[in-house]
Amino acid sequence: MNRTSAAALAVAAVIGIAGGTYTASLGIGTGGDDDKRAGDKETSRTPTLTKSPTAEETRPPSSPAQLLYMDSTQIHDGYTHVAVEDIDIKSVSALVRIRGGWLVVTSTSPEAATYDGTVVDPGGERTDLGSFDGSWDINADGTQFVAHYTDGYRVVPLMDEPEVDVDLSAPAGATASGIAAFAGDAVLTGWTSASGESTTLRTDLSSGKRRAVPTGELTGWTASPRGLLMAGQVVDEAVSCLEGGRVLGDHDDWWRNCEWRGYGLRPQYSADGEQLLVVPADTEGFGPTLYGVLDSETGAISEEIEPPPSTVTAEWGDNDEVFVLVEKQGKGAGRAIYRCRLGDECTREKESTTRLLLGAGV
Repeated sequence: MNRTSAAALAVAAVIGIAGGTYTASLGIGTGGDDDKRAGDKETSRTPTLTKSPTAEETRPPSSPAQLLYMDSTQIHDGYTHVAVEDIDIKSVSALVRIRGGWLVVTSTSPEAATYDGTVVDPGGERTDLGSFDGSWDINADGTQFVAHYTDGYRVVPLMDEPEVDVDLSAPAGATASGIAAFAGDAVLTGWTSASGESTTLRTDLSSGKRRAVPTGELTGWTASPRGLLMAGQVVDEAVSCLEGGRVLGDHDDWWRNCEWRGYGLRPQYSADGEQLLVVPADTEGFGPTLYGVLDSETGAISEEIEPPPSTVTAEWGDNDEVFVLVEKQGKGAGRAIYRCRLGDECTREKESTTRLLLGAGV
């Protein structure tokens, strides 16, 4: 995903209001890595003049293009609103759309990366995913969850999906580092060997076959939704650089970009896996003043987005747009969410005087 844990990965953030309309600069990218399956439609980065049904017109109600957010009383996903009054929004670290509902991740410690997971269905029914730690993930279909629990890494089915029987036990002499991600039909898990070296294992969910992935000193990594690519941070002479490439490729062929980095716990891939949402490496202060759209195959910047002032963070809406969270201080302070169409303007989508939390789609 991009999910999560997104970053989460989908990492959600508290936001504030800002008025006006802002411009997202025109892109120069050509698109098109082959991180897609046969039959996938090519995503256009330029407006189409055809009058046949567009993706917007045919998109199902749970599509990631819909704005997903949460306030102190409800989850709002397009025209769907579900009551969650008993969940303290101040403790929520992530809200993610899954198949048939939503995952709400709450932080259980202000100092440690420990969390509780709750699945909420459209009727408001809850399913407890238990307590876990480290970096977690949801697969591209929104049907499975992976995280590190007290008894080790686990793949957990979401909603009424079937159980997943896969061995994610520790290699001999290794301990879990608490980072996990889906890579298409496989799972990546992080380990630390007895000698202190970092190790990443790829486990095929169908065959159970396991193999090492040469990620070297890569940290904070995640994989693209279909699992061909991965990216993370690596320190190069005291400088933290973004690095990425093929999961099963030669690590020596990976690109490295020290001028841009991810913003949040892990890199944010677009739904098609062709792009990463990044910020300048020297980003400091309250939040980003510039976002970049990076080609996930080459590591080159294809577009830049100038968000509204006082931006806190952002999430992909679909392959061609980003939702941005902003906050305004002082008199008249409030909260707002902007929709930034690549190559177009950022327009205000939602504003409120109450606390809002931006969600991510799968």
